[in-house]
Amino acid sequence: MYRKHLVFFTVVLFCVSFFAFSQDSEWYYNKTIKRIYFEGLVSVSNTDVSAVTNQFIGKEFTDAVFEQLLSSLFSLDYFKDIETDIVPLDAQGSTLMVRFTVVEYPLVSKVSFSGNSQIKNSELKDALSIKEKTIFNEAKVLLDERALRDLYLNKGYTNIRVNSQTLEQTDGSIQVVYTLSEGKQTIVTGISFEGNATFAQKSLKKEMKQKEKTLFEKGIFQEAYVELDKQNLINFYNERGYIETSIVDVKRETFFNEADNRDELTLTYVIREGSQYVYKGTSITGNKLFSTEELLAKIQLKDGDVFNVIKFSAGLRAIYDTYVEKGYTSNYFAPQEYKNVEAKTVTYTIEIIEKPRSYIENIIIRGNEKTKEEVILREIPLESGDVFSQTKVYNGIRNLYNTQYFSNVLPDMQQGSEENLIDLIFEVDEQSTTSLEFGVTFSGVADPDTPPISFFSKLTDSNFMGTGRTIGAELTIADGNYTLGGTFLENWLFGKPISLFVQANLNYKTLTTFQETFFPENTNDYIMDYNELSTNLSFGLGRRWYPSFAILSFNSGFTVNLFKNFYDAESFVPLEEKVKSAYDMVGITNSFYISLSLDDRDIFYDASKGWFASQRLSWTGLIPAVETEFFLRSDTKFESYFTLLDKPVTDIWNLKFVFFAYTGLSFLVPTSNTAISNDSKLLVDGMFNGRGWNTVRDNRGNALWSTNLELRFPVAPGMLSLDAFYDIAAVKDSLQDFAHLSQDDFYYSFGAGLRISVPQFPLKFLWAFPYKYENGNFQWKNNTQFPIEFVLSFNIVNR
Repeated sequence: MYRKHLVFFTVVLFCVSFFAFSQDSEWYYNKTIKRIYFEGLVSVSNTDVSAVTNQFIGKEFTDAVFEQLLSSLFSLDYFKDIETDIVPLDAQGSTLMVRFTVVEYPLVSKVSFSGNSQIKNSELKDALSIKEKTIFNEAKVLLDERALRDLYLNKGYTNIRVNSQTLEQTDGSIQVVYTLSEGKQTIVTGISFEGNATFAQKSLKKEMKQKEKTLFEKGIFQEAYVELDKQNLINFYNERGYIETSIVDVKRETFFNEADNRDELTLTYVIREGSQYVYKGTSITGNKLFSTEELLAKIQLKDGDVFNVIKFSAGLRAIYDTYVEKGYTSNYFAPQEYKNVEAKTVTYTIEIIEKPRSYIENIIIRGNEKTKEEVILREIPLESGDVFSQTKVYNGIRNLYNTQYFSNVLPDMQQGSEENLIDLIFEVDEQSTTSLEFGVTFSGVADPDTPPISFFSKLTDSNFMGTGRTIGAELTIADGNYTLGGTFLENWLFGKPISLFVQANLNYKTLTTFQETFFPENTNDYIMDYNELSTNLSFGLGRRWYPSFAILSFNSGFTVNLFKNFYDAESFVPLEEKVKSAYDMVGITNSFYISLSLDDRDIFYDASKGWFASQRLSWTGLIPAVETEFFLRSDTKFESYFTLLDKPVTDIWNLKFVFFAYTGLSFLVPTSNTAISNDSKLLVDGMFNGRGWNTVRDNRGNALWSTNLELRFPVAPGMLSLDAFYDIAAVKDSLQDFAHLSQDDFYYSFGAGLRISVPQFPLKFLWAFPYKYENGNFQWKNNTQFPIEFVLSFNIVNR
């Protein structure tokens, strides 16, 4: 046993040479860490520290492991003093416990403010990283001073002053007091320009980040925008050939508005425009790997065009990317500009020094606390020793986002141990992968035999214990519907992109069907109730390939469904043979399917661009004389996404519109002399197709065509979107009947609503306006005047 006293003076951590070894001091090396124990925890909980220490349980003790453990503890900023003991846990010393005796930083008992009248305390506290009842960190006090200043500056208080004071309380806790001198708010009431002979002030103002006060703009002055807008103006001129443009000065005039108790500011940007230049070509030297013609084609400018600096810079980047894509990341590029002031022309030469290809030395994953490293690495189509490929890096990012385990994925490159070696780094931010749905519904029913409470719960974890496996369970207890089920999904079987899917359910349902009756007294005499007890097992296998143009997937599987029906056989005779036959004996339905899909979407669950196409064929009925249905089902789907607008509005939010189009055709083909039950037929369900038409479920057929168009406005990308839609759907008795479609056969609807794309809450809240044509005449659903139908649907994504 040894003891070491560590005090954290700076951010530099002790490394290997911290032990004072005795004669037998090295017994703990390469022994398994079985336990990490803390003494002295007061405000910090075991959960807080175990979140970072659990990853070290089971590892062998080495200097590097211990250094990493200490680094993780110090990064928490919880402790000002640590004592470390290493204790054997068995007589042989094969396992050990690392025991830390800690002294915590004091607790923040209170955070208060003085001098603030324009911003409430609650908003100020939200800007702070220091919170009450948390561990005090002196470094955060200075950071929070800056955060408070930034908050005021963003609201136009340019003279804000912030000071802080820490007061030690009698119980050892700390009170943090921020004293503020707010000053007056500054509002920009006017923006003008001098020297702009070529472009109107209205055109220039559109390029400005800073806005002047109008009916729709607050005009809050932000100092940081001044330099930003100078560059915006220069870029505007540069794009139009004025490559010598400069902003000579920004004049400011400030007036105090007593009525509104604020400073009002006018800004005048003094511009020296210069002359417009024409592009006269580029020459390249040193290129051997790619032809000059191939590289010059990347520059989207022609000889004689008005010179556009932005386009030319994009061309240079494209030339660089051409090399990078083939693994040449360390080349030297030296563009040289030549201006002919008299002719007002500009030419370029690009000197390229080609260096050897870059190979990946290491792929480093950071930020994963739950997800195992191998789960992340398998989604990246690169390995150590591979030639670097920018496209494969992008594909890896797409694959990681599509797992829905991460809210953010940031790639980076660092120089490796040699010139042609690089380390590829992926920094990930994990998000919750556990979905818990739970609900209880109370209904005032009159039937004493019907329970007044409906209950449902569903638990799913799509990244179970960080292994990338999906495990789920569900339970439903409702009027006439009882379900117990479980799901398992493995996406990488045997370390290959092979998926394995297993699902089992036990169901008990109260259903209705048509009955045989010869002397009906009313319409209800045609209907009978019956109960169905069923269990089904589904099994599926799939394989994915990753060609350059899309993700290619092949899937196959089968489902076995056993069911038994219960009803009063003395009073009722079902019309459908499927219902009738399952009364005397257990019914069985077997089906299997194969499917092929191509997926070029950027992010499958909230795509902005790309396309998806799939074809699925399924066959129901395998055992003659036992099963009652034998038919083929075909489902063909195609969807496409286009980004119509993607304009930055703030540093973290873009104004974005995405156009989405989907069309699908499904049809059933029964074998000769067999029929398809009503439950198996296709319909316009009013939830996923023909949204709003939930009252035409009885109109079923063997062929269904559905198309929908959507304009999507992502309010919070990856979380919430405002969507407008237009749906068309039609159902017919057979595929051949589509040759005789008329306007009256279609169900139309349009509307808008909210779509939640968070995996744990995939719902759509829509308001639909359904209509159709009868004998060529327009009419709203049910002949009502401009009906509004609320539709609660699920955000199910085609895969």
